[in-house]
Amino acid sequence: EDIEGAWGMMQEGGYDTVVSVHEMRESPYECVRENKNVYKMLVKANGAVRRQDYQDNFFFINGAVYMAKTDFVRREKVLFREGETGLFHMDPLHGIDIDLPGDLLMAQALVDHPEFVDRLYAKDHHVHLNDLS
Repeated sequence: EDIEGAWGMMQEGGYDTVVSVHEMRESPYECVRENKNVYKMLVKANGAVRRQDYQDNFFFINGAVYMAKTDFVRREKVLFREGETGLFHMDPLHGIDIDLPGDLLMAQALVDHPEFVDRLYAKDHHVHLNDLS
């Protein structure tokens, strides 16, 4: 369903590329970039900001779906381009990133959990983190 949704978005939106995203779980105001033991805030906040309060739309490219027209990739030598690529919003449970053995254990626990089984096959691609409670 997510692949079909991203494909439809690519066709209807006239995009050369589409990537899947979901809302960031971590507050972007609490993320840092470290370089040689020196860190800088990824996004600077004016005062204390809770994830529930921030107004900007911060998303994570979850890697579940990357779509690109062949001629675009051949010409540009990239899979997506900032500001031009369509962002396909999907349920975070559909875009679980499995890179390490612990990630696989977490994904298996979610798949086996009865409260999440229906969500794994839901047609609503715009689930927000606040809806997970």
